[in-house]
Amino acid sequence: MQSSRFKVPFILGGIMLLLGFLGVVLTNVRKDGAWVYWQYVVFLFAILSLAYNLYSKGKEWRSTIYTFWHELLHWVGLLLCIILISFMVKIGIISRFLASLEVLTLLALTTYLIGVYFDKVFIGIGVVLGLFAASVALFEQYLYLIIIPLVVIALAFIMWFGWPRKKDDQISE
Repeated sequence: MQSSRFKVPFILGGIMLLLGFLGVVLTNVRKDGAWVYWQYVVFLFAILSLAYNLYSKGKEWRSTIYTFWHELLHWVGLLLCIILISFMVKIGIISRFLASLEVLTLLALTTYLIGVYFDKVFIGIGVVLGLFAASVALFEQYLYLIIIPLVVIALAFIMWFGWPRKKDDQISE
């Protein structure tokens, strides 16, 4: 059970970072085509996060239900913001490329806050997604030189916080 408690956050973080990395590549290659991709990725992030919440709580069903609804409302807030951005894109106030960057930034913030309030594994993912957004906006020429080390650092962060710790009573025996 200890190894699965470590593997699940690592695999989850890897999937989320891979989706983010693919989105940044798509945003860089096809500036207008990434808009739809980011909308779907938000749904995937929400599903992965909520599923991990249910998995990680185990048999503590009362606290699971309580935190599940809080986290669900957290993601609903992000989805409402994306609907508003979609409206702005539809009427022509902002471009699809700028909307993609806004969704990536909001996704980074939401994932980071999920980490702050629910599970610390998501903090690193949120920070790296935010750095992805900054790299697309600021460092377009050297984008891949920046993003690949960020993915490696984020995976190391997930490993550090996801690694099973020995309890004090096991150490003293």
